Amino acid sequence: MSEKIDKTVLRKAMGKRLRGVRKSFGMSREELASQMKMSQSFLGLIERGERGINAERLKTLCDFFQCSADYLLLGKENAARDISPDSDFAQAISVLLQDNARQKLLEFVKMLHVQVRSQGDE
Repeated sequence: MSEKIDKTVLRKAMGKRLRGVRKSFGMSREELASQMKMSQSFLGLIERGERGINAERLKTLCDFFQCSADYLLLGKENAARDISPDSDFAQAISVLLQDNARQKLLEFVKMLHVQVRSQGDE
């Protein structure tokens, strides 16, 4: 990736997509917050792009809405097919996750990248 990812821009875009998905399901912020076991105010912070989410919460949202993390994070499907540590997907998810999950995720992506490359050599 050649340009630096702006965390604020990514968080706001993800929050806007999350709000859109929630509304397309006809759900209020209160209903989704209750389903996700979080406060309405925290959900509002996420939807406004003022807070990030952890990997577990991202997965829970994706499972609940039956959408991909690619869509919520980047606005497109199948971005995760490029699993190299320098891919747009890996960088975006790294920026959006809270600090405590970021390092673990990048280590996991690097491990996957090595495994995929080694399988291609066989």
